[in-house]
Amino acid sequence: RFERCKTRRASRLRTAVTTMAVAAGCLETAVVTEDGEVLWWGALVDDDSTEVLHGASLLSPNLVNIAGERAVMVAAGRGHVAIVTEAGCVHTFGLGTDGRLG
Repeated sequence: RFERCKTRRASRLRTAVTTMAVAAGCLETAVVTEDGEVLWWGALVDDDSTEVLHGASLLSPNLVNIAGERAVMVAAGRGHVAIVTEAGCVHTFGLGTDGRLG
């Protein structure tokens, strides 16, 4: 399955924020900023195909809504992202099969 995860090209994150943490999945990337916000971009695909799920594909960073909480950690897998907040809450999004989203 992992042989499909090949780097196509490098890109620069062009924002005026300082990145405190970064997580990269197969086709998605997420960062935690110094303000505790999470930016996400890439594509969410399932394990058995290369089709993008639910039109979820972003070429530039977008803010993830975590209900005003401050993020401290982020992790990314194949088709899903998990965020840990300062209060210890976990937020997930992406492909939810096989218990990936909790």
